[in-house]
Amino acid sequence: MGKETVLALLLREKGHFVSGEAVSAELGITRAAIWKSISALRAQGYEIDAVTGRGYCLKSLPDTLTEQTVRSYLGPVETVGKRIDLKALEEFHRSHGKIATITAVNIGQRFGVLDLEDNGKINSFREKNDDDGSLINGGYMVLNPGVFDYIEGDSTVFEQAPLRNLAKDGELMAYRHEGFWKCMDTQREKQQLEAMWQSGNAPWKIWE
Repeated sequence: MGKETVLALLLREKGHFVSGEAVSAELGITRAAIWKSISALRAQGYEIDAVTGRGYCLKSLPDTLTEQTVRSYLGPVETVGKRIDLKALEEFHRSHGKIATITAVNIGQRFGVLDLEDNGKINSFREKNDDDGSLINGGYMVLNPGVFDYIEGDSTVFEQAPLRNLAKDGELMAYRHEGFWKCMDTQREKQQLEAMWQSGNAPWKIWE
């Protein structure tokens, strides 16, 4: 429990004062620990007012994106849809030392599979299997600050030149997610997800 949790609380109440008593009660930390976190955040460029009798108020964020800011928005979540383990994704990213990690997921296969010879002879045929599909970018990434060297400006489409160049430079790794993942880009996919929900078989439902 450190400055990330204090920052997350201040971000949630950005522009409003939160008393030291309220911060201490919610986070379970001492006033001294709160002040230590406030001082550390100020040193990183966060503008935080401290007024006796009113508490603390986050006024503005530093110009440079910090790890603490990113973590504060992620909060304590470690899984997405009860399947993608963000903690494991981060640990994998830290293990290899490259600039970027994307989550690779299998999109499955919609049709039957043919094993063909060059002359057209079919050696085998079997029905579709989810393991037959291609691996694609599942959308969840962990990036080091060096990634900004691959982004030219606000008009840069990250999934195009930056990812291609990261891969070319050997700086792009994939964390393989073997569990449930599904997009909803088409009417067919929407109907499939709705059917799963209505049947009670919705792996992304993590609440009671």
